[in-house]
Amino acid sequence: LSETVANSRFGQIWLARLVYWIGFGVVLWLARSERSLYWVALIIGGQLLLTTSLYSHASAAPVDTTAAIAGDWLHLTATAVWIGGLVQFAAIIGIVRRDFSSSTQTLSTLVDYFSNFARVAVAGLIVSGFYAAWLQVGSVDGLLNTTYGRVLLIKIILVLPLLAISGVNLIFTRRGLQQAGSRWAGHQRRLIGAELAQIGRAH
Repeated sequence: LSETVANSRFGQIWLARLVYWIGFGVVLWLARSERSLYWVALIIGGQLLLTTSLYSHASAAPVDTTAAIAGDWLHLTATAVWIGGLVQFAAIIGIVRRDFSSSTQTLSTLVDYFSNFARVAVAGLIVSGFYAAWLQVGSVDGLLNTTYGRVLLIKIILVLPLLAISGVNLIFTRRGLQQAGSRWAGHQRRLIGAELAQIGRAH
């Protein structure tokens, strides 16, 4: 074990990941009393995702390896930001409905902020996903006739309903909340739950 950790690329990356996880936990603990440390946690989280990219398919790319690793890191980061944002959003809906007198207006404002946040994450997912597909598959024939290509195609098909649910949440739920439709708060939570379930299937 010591030989593997000390003298192999996998071992060194694994060791770095362990150190980042410990640092991440310590910083989050301290951030309870010093909120500015959340920015430090965000940076450490980005480094954690980089350790995954450094030992992914992208790291084995025969050409443009650095660009491939950067694209994989962007894909992981966009995924983490989107899924993490959805989980937090789902968690806060009940609190807002319970503790705010103008809960529909507050949720409408939150939807506006989160929509901008999610659009950037989804754009990063799409761009980095297409780049990874081009790099790993390279052609329509490769997409249809290789195991990796077929798995990727299934993943794309599973993502399409997810984008449709997101569109419904963005357009109709947002409009309903803006018109002070309180029932849309419940619809929103269910739609976010559906998004998270579909993300689970896609991954």
